[in-house]
Amino acid sequence: MLKSISNLGNVLNKTEQVTINGGQISCPRGQVLRCNWLGCWCEAEIDDTPEDFKK
Repeated sequence: MLKSISNLGNVLNKTEQVTINGGQISCPRGQVLRCNWLGCWCEAEIDDTPEDFKK
């Protein structure tokens, strides 16, 4: 899947990303990808971190 260990630190280009993640949708910050048998979509991420753990 990865081209080589030496490339781990490099950012993959779009075609490599599509090859690796199957063309997965990339969601904006604060949203997560949800999928079911109909397909995938972006939806607001639910932040369930307790207040004590927030920085």
